[in-house]
Amino acid sequence: MDEKKTISVQQFMQKFGTEAQCRQYLFDKRWPNGFVCPRCAGQKYSYLSNGFLQCSRCRHQTSVTVGTALHKSHLPLTKWFEAFYIAWQNNRYISTAEIQTRFGVTYKTALYIKTRIYKTLAQYSEDRYSMERSQILLDIEQRNNDTERMSAAI
Repeated sequence: MDEKKTISVQQFMQKFGTEAQCRQYLFDKRWPNGFVCPRCAGQKYSYLSNGFLQCSRCRHQTSVTVGTALHKSHLPLTKWFEAFYIAWQNNRYISTAEIQTRFGVTYKTALYIKTRIYKTLAQYSEDRYSMERSQILLDIEQRNNDTERMSAAI
C-alpha cells in the first residue's frame, strides 16, 4: 500500500489557494485527456459566467463538481479543499464546531461539510481502518445530534 503524500500548508495554499486553481484541478481530474461532453461526446466547450462549461455542439451545461461531494454546494471550492486537506493530512477527527468556526458557516453547513468529507474519504480510502473510523465518527456525531434534538423537544 502506498504511503499517504503529505504537503505543507504553504504548498497546499500555493496549489489550491484560489477558486481557479481548485476548478482547474477538478477539471484535470475529471477530464485528464481534455473535455468530453457527457451528453454528445463533443470536445469543444466554453466557460459560462456561472462557472459551468457549455458544450459547443449540443449546448449541454455541466460543471467540474458534478458527481463529487462538492456538487450543488454554494461553499467556495477553496473552503472545501481546505476542509479535505485538514481531514486528510491530519488523519484525525474534525469536529463540526471546528469547521463552523474555521470557515464561518452555520452548524448545519458545517455538519453537511463534515459528513461529505468523511463519506468521500471512506469511499476512496484503501485502508479499511480509515473507512471504519470515518463511519464510526459519523455515527457518533449523528447520535449526539439526535440526543440534542430529543432533549430540546422534551
